[in-house]
Amino acid sequence: MAARITCWSMPTESEPGTCKDREILRHDPHHLVEGCLLAARAMDAHLAFIYVRGEFIRERQHLERAVEEAYEARLIGKDNIHGWDTDIIVHHGAGAYICGEETALMESLEGKKGQPRLKPPFPAGMGVYGNPTTVNNVRIYRRCA
Repeated sequence: MAARITCWSMPTESEPGTCKDREILRHDPHHLVEGCLLAARAMDAHLAFIYVRGEFIRERQHLERAVEEAYEARLIGKDNIHGWDTDIIVHHGAGAYICGEETALMESLEGKKGQPRLKPPFPAGMGVYGNPTTVNNVRIYRRCA
């Protein structure tokens, strides 16, 4: 069986006036990390990508610091205190509007041009690097915590 990957679509807010995800990253990144861990465990996933829009430099720095603190506290990573090995990787995207679409986000994550994929196959069956992938947004995972 292929490794299950959970992929978080991070602030891809391109619509004018939207900044809900940005505020979560600025002021509450630890809840997001905790939600990622809980969701990964619920889906039997050991790897999570948090895709941060290219323009969100300071927000990415806040998130990376929260992820580092979670590793230091052994909340995530190998042999963590929960007994469920989960790694979280923060990926800094290029900032393309189209990467708000889940398959375009996956293409960008794999280092390709962020263009939507043809479906099927759907991401739940064959997503990032050919593995089953679940894509959700910041608010969904933050609410898991």
